[in-house]
Amino acid sequence: MPNRVTQADVVEICPLKRTGDVLTPFITVANSIVTAVCINEVSDYPESQLFEIERWLSAHFYCIMRNQRKFESVGKVQQSLDSKVDLLLDQTRYGQSAKLVDYAGNLAALDNTLKDIKTKLPAGVYKIFMSWLGTEEPV
Repeated sequence: MPNRVTQADVVEICPLKRTGDVLTPFITVANSIVTAVCINEVSDYPESQLFEIERWLSAHFYCIMRNQRKFESVGKVQQSLDSKVDLLLDQTRYGQSAKLVDYAGNLAALDNTLKDIKTKLPAGVYKIFMSWLGTEEPV
């Protein structure tokens, strides 16, 4: 399915961290998740709602890779990045918002399933997650 949102749609709610950043990969992933998880026989979203879920989810994936600034200062040059050590959609405020915009709870159910998956894996099998926790931007 073609993406419901464009880069300009996502930038309206989540400014780009660096000029030239391209959001296409994040939008594509968000589109695939929204299509797979939110379109089903139980949920009947209008297209405008699917658009909003996909937009907030796209911003979430972008912000995982490019932490957003919490504040800046010019005197004695300070900067703080807005980041949170958490899992899945709760890792960013955009992911949390995507779950709220999804009023049928499909993303929240997916999030809970993925959080609980470690308890359902056979003994000795581990699911590995990775998040950037450094202070410098990854290249």
